[in-house]
Amino acid sequence: MKIQHITTFLIFTLFSCSTSEPQLISVSDIYQIEVPGDMSPKNDLNEEASLAYANLFKEKYLMIIHEEKYEFMEVMKIMKNEVLEEFTKIIAQRYEESFSSVANVSDLSFNGLIGKKIEISGNFEGIPLVWHTVLIEGEDYLYQICFWTLKNREKHMEQLFNSAKTFNEL
Repeated sequence: MKIQHITTFLIFTLFSCSTSEPQLISVSDIYQIEVPGDMSPKNDLNEEASLAYANLFKEKYLMIIHEEKYEFMEVMKIMKNEVLEEFTKIIAQRYEESFSSVANVSDLSFNGLIGKKIEISGNFEGIPLVWHTVLIEGEDYLYQICFWTLKNREKHMEQLFNSAKTFNEL
């Protein structure tokens, strides 16, 4: 009888998590994004991430890294009109080295923001992943909205991309 109650509770919990509403998350009055309701904070994904959420059961992950745009320009010795292109080139090259694969880079825009999308798949530390990153040049910051899952769970990528498209700089 106890096992039946525990099983019923677990099934109810799993189904209730999968239908929950998106969560609107604001980070330091800098940006906000809607995160799928079945994901929870996961602060150990990347120490540079200002936002990190995961659903470990479904193996889907979302994180945002932001950095000072003018500091990047100064370090890279580039002009303002070159920022997004140079930022994209650097990030895509890092992914290609990490995944031993070729990245697909495309232009995109949403919510009045212009950006780039990097798509790559391959093995990362022996794990077969599909990884996408949306790069956005904001007023004062450069943003990397990263989302990924296992290769055999690519169905999650559309939901994660839809979440990325809710990003708004505050």
